[in-house]
Amino acid sequence: MNFLEETMNALEYEKKTIKDVKFVMIGVTDFETGSVENGYIDKNEFFNNIDFEYDSGYGASNINDFLKIVGDNWWLERCEYDGSEWWEFKVLPTRPTIQVNHKYIDNDYAIQDKLRKLLLKGDIK
Repeated sequence: MNFLEETMNALEYEKKTIKDVKFVMIGVTDFETGSVENGYIDKNEFFNNIDFEYDSGYGASNINDFLKIVGDNWWLERCEYDGSEWWEFKVLPTRPTIQVNHKYIDNDYAIQDKLRKLLLKGDIK
């Protein structure tokens, strides 16, 4: 697969162009410590250097897993599963209008609360 074509297709699918890109973020791994340090690549330098073929199928991944193409309130994030690679579009979430109790952080509480409400309504016995 051609990485430039794949990237341009991902942008076009989301109705974005290179003009919409603010910067390209990339994680650089320190193999001695295992930590990842985020840096950036100038968008023009990035797009001028990704016209190459790679194997996007299963096996070892070829493209940096910590790569993100960032715009205003959106980004393309590089994803990988068992060596298969693709771009995934993400948007900044908007704040919900409903505030909930902190107890919902625990799944057990949320399930128990749901069961209690169903019991009170008589939907389950």
